[in-house]
Amino acid sequence: MKAFLLSHNIGQKHIDLFKKIIGQPKVSKALFITTAAVPYGFDPKPEWLSESLESMSQFAETVDETSLEAGEYMPNDLSQYDFIFVSGGNTFYLAYRLAKIGLDKKIKEYINNEGVFSGSSAGSIILMDSIEHFVPADDPSKAPKIYSGLGLIDFAVIPHAKSEKYGLVMDKIAEKYKAEGIDVIPIDDNQVLVINNGNKEII
Repeated sequence: MKAFLLSHNIGQKHIDLFKKIIGQPKVSKALFITTAAVPYGFDPKPEWLSESLESMSQFAETVDETSLEAGEYMPNDLSQYDFIFVSGGNTFYLAYRLAKIGLDKKIKEYINNEGVFSGSSAGSIILMDSIEHFVPADDPSKAPKIYSGLGLIDFAVIPHAKSEKYGLVMDKIAEKYKAEGIDVIPIDDNQVLVINNGNKEII
């Protein structure tokens, strides 16, 4: 697995790290999935989404952006993408929508076939199996039905560690996973968790 997990949106400081993990200065095509932000609305578009899209253009010639909602672009063949980025937002809605349209299975296949994946906040959490303990941070009522995550990692990613807004909530969430014997990896808003073929490093 090659993954690049953040708490916040892609920032300028992350660009060189992105280029390192994708193995080249610029890829041909990337997919930007904004599904988790749907409960927040896109009118106006959240500034953090625009910032991430602008950053992505620095290492991808073409970026296909989609919320995966009805009428939006639905990617069927993920193998065409050199890189997939999943934005932050509501983790429960993200899990619901991916499962509803069957893209959860396609993303898992993409990652297992050595596709490069990145996520921010909810987009990072979605790699886990059980996401139920994130209820204090995300409203589960935003999802018509509750689904688990992708189940591709066996530890808990805890984004926004030590942040002024979410730090205490995330500490409590982390304790719940620890109580279940699950390893916890907290990342703050300036850090990146890089997973490269079994090796994990916080930068």
